[in-house]
Amino acid sequence: MSIPNKLYKYESVTTQALANLKNGQIYFSLPSQFNDPFDCSLPISLDLNVKSLARFRQSFLSRGNLPELSIKQLNGMSDSALSEMLNRAMHEILGTTLRGKGVSCFSSDLDNLLMWSHYGAKHTGFCLEFDTSLEPFSKARKVKYVDAFPKLDAKVMVVDCNYEPVLELLHTKSTAWRYENEWRCIHTEAPLVYAYEQTSLTGVYFGSETDETSIEIICLILQGQNPNVRFWQGKKCEDKFDLEFEEFFYTSHIKAKELGVI
Repeated sequence: MSIPNKLYKYESVTTQALANLKNGQIYFSLPSQFNDPFDCSLPISLDLNVKSLARFRQSFLSRGNLPELSIKQLNGMSDSALSEMLNRAMHEILGTTLRGKGVSCFSSDLDNLLMWSHYGAKHTGFCLEFDTSLEPFSKARKVKYVDAFPKLDAKVMVVDCNYEPVLELLHTKSTAWRYENEWRCIHTEAPLVYAYEQTSLTGVYFGSETDETSIEIICLILQGQNPNVRFWQGKKCEDKFDLEFEEFFYTSHIKAKELGVI
């Protein structure tokens, strides 16, 4: 699936969120900090059967660069011993590949009622809109929602040294979370604060219950460093369970006095 032109990050109005906004930063969290205990820590099972074990054995033997002693040991190894060895190798690869990775979460939805309730502090927060043509947002990947834990193909990882299926685990969640329509950016370090280009922030959407003081603080923060960012006020629809957003143009009290508006 191609990445959307815009991705959204829901925020509550906290001191940390305002500081991140002022500094043009997003946070890459350790998965252990997430609210889903399965997130990035799925119980993994390997796709190992008699046929696949035979392919493993043949693949190793056909490399032609194994010492004679290793060839002899591999030929004499039982399927259960080979399976145990591959399991150890796989879990070592898993640990090495996933250790210390940071995750920053976004959504492709702007007007998701549940997202505003859960991550936008009951509609009192705000939502940041990012341009996905710029890094790190251009590297975001769609989260895959599944009912069963994935099985990893040991051959792909151990024989082919392709660790992409391991990284895919960082983008796999239960179907219970499908409503989030989540996209993720992954960093090699965590926890980490990452500074993005100011121009990648293209819009700020305020919840239907966001108070005027919070709106003014956020507008003042951004006017001084990103004058092209657009502001939108959310409100509840009168005839359906939905939100609508109307653009507004913020003018500070000082500027308004200078212009003779107030």
